[in-house]
Amino acid sequence: AILILGILFILSSGELNKARLIGKISSEEIQFAIAFKDFDPSLQKVFFFSRNGPKIAEYGNKIPYDVNVGWFLPYDEKQVFHDKGFEELTKIHKISEDILNRQCFGCALELGVKYIVVNRMEYNLTANIQPVFAYSQFEVYKNG
Repeated sequence: AILILGILFILSSGELNKARLIGKISSEEIQFAIAFKDFDPSLQKVFFFSRNGPKIAEYGNKIPYDVNVGWFLPYDEKQVFHDKGFEELTKIHKISEDILNRQCFGCALELGVKYIVVNRMEYNLTANIQPVFAYSQFEVYKNG
């Protein structure tokens, strides 16, 4: 029994360590988030063309369009009640994934978010508007 418990502890500690490392973002992303917060300290909805968008939103006092990624909300189908809210979050997540996969800047403009953030190291998008704020490899576009 002690051997089995020991093996379980070893395996679970590895899983916990992996989960801990997933939430890490780079110092450049943290610096951008702080600069973005200084640029606009208000709580605004933002679409991120960046793999760490939800964590950047967390540090920058913003609301990511898709709250189902980056450990922002518990989203496992077994953990949540399946109601209209869950259906809406699922729909938003699918829309977000589609926009990111297609790299469709124009599609992000139709979402009703105040800002669109593009990480130029990850996405080479063509935007038909000028950024209102830029920091390092990040560009912020105001929607509307």
